[in-house]
Amino acid sequence: RGAKNREAQLKSQPGFESTMAEAANLIAKYQVDSDVSKAAEIHQTILSFKPDWDSYEATKGCSQVLKLVEADGPAIKNKSMIQGHIHVLQACMNALSMQDQKPVQWLLTLFYDMLREDSSCYSIFEEGFKNRIDV
Repeated sequence: RGAKNREAQLKSQPGFESTMAEAANLIAKYQVDSDVSKAAEIHQTILSFKPDWDSYEATKGCSQVLKLVEADGPAIKNKSMIQGHIHVLQACMNALSMQDQKPVQWLLTLFYDMLREDSSCYSIFEEGFKNRIDV
């Protein structure tokens, strides 16, 4: 019952539908074909990229914390890191609109893997909504 109320609250947030539409477009844009080995190879290529957060305008302010987030690290560690520094989530959301595809793919993979490993990571986005972060 609590989860349904939380879901209703999220859906009632201004801009929720447009945010979901943008997310669906990003997912479709970066969707790989059904060849599992090719998907695994692409996933590994994305994980092997290490963004230099200092070199991107959107992430300069929190680059030190972002350097501690590891795409191939445990979800609980990354979740704690982001929740402990919630402004990092805003930087990540800003970075998703960058022209350079590699850090964007890295962030999308980070969030995707975190959510697959530990569904409680959705709470990061709930905290973001509470703190008026444009997710």
